[in-house]
Amino acid sequence: MRDESPLPGGPFNGELVYDVTYGAGESRLLREAAAAGCRTLDGLPMLVAQAERQFAWWIGRPPRPGVMRSAVVQAGGERSVRCT
Repeated sequence: MRDESPLPGGPFNGELVYDVTYGAGESRLLREAAAAGCRTLDGLPMLVAQAERQFAWWIGRPPRPGVMRSAVVQAGGERSVRCT
């Protein structure tokens, strides 16, 4: 669980809070935003998309669908990936 937040305690008066960090566990920012009724999205989808683009750039072809996400899961890095 990550306890740092750029907005400790809010204000959370928008519709969506997107935390582009990708550490283990849900961040304080997302926990507080969800508690205030905001939809939340963590940074893991962005990390996977970046990895897919980098793979394609270095190798010259895209990776198999889902392989980057599977690598994150196997490494134990998947957490509450969602947009709620």
